[in-house]
Amino acid sequence: MPAATARSAEIQDGTLDLVAFLEAHNPSMIVYDFPRPFERHCNFLQLLKQTDALRKRTWVLTTTDTKALDAAGGRRV
Repeated sequence: MPAATARSAEIQDGTLDLVAFLEAHNPSMIVYDFPRPFERHCNFLQLLKQTDALRKRTWVLTTTDTKALDAAGGRRV
């Protein structure tokens, strides 16, 4: 399976054109590794998952600290 990589910081600061990236690579699955601070990134992930281009994609969520993510409300994403 081919892979393409983007960083959430590049999407957030506009360095990466997310729509163009999705059109170029058309990923069937998105792996999202939660960085700290979890609260901010949970909110950002919710926003991403609500966009038309990402709503129907398969998501795999990862983190190195599930207890801290749970405390930040990450399981609700």
